[in-house]
Amino acid sequence: MKCFTCDDDARAVCKFCGRAICLAHRKCHVLFLGYGKKTPSAIFDGGSNTGITVQDASWCGKCTPEHQKTY
Repeated sequence: MKCFTCDDDARAVCKFCGRAICLAHRKCHVLFLGYGKKTPSAIFDGGSNTGITVQDASWCGKCTPEHQKTY
């Protein structure tokens, strides 16, 4: 697989859009993986451990990740 930007050998894949990236073009971005509870009381019960945060996820720097609300 080749880098989306420079055609060198790719060493990672963007966690947000799936583009292949080499080490020179790899950037880091915060990635939140999770989901909310499906009960109405979930908003008031102080939260739950239904997600994780990855501080240094591989990012291509070309796409624009957007935050989404979870309930």
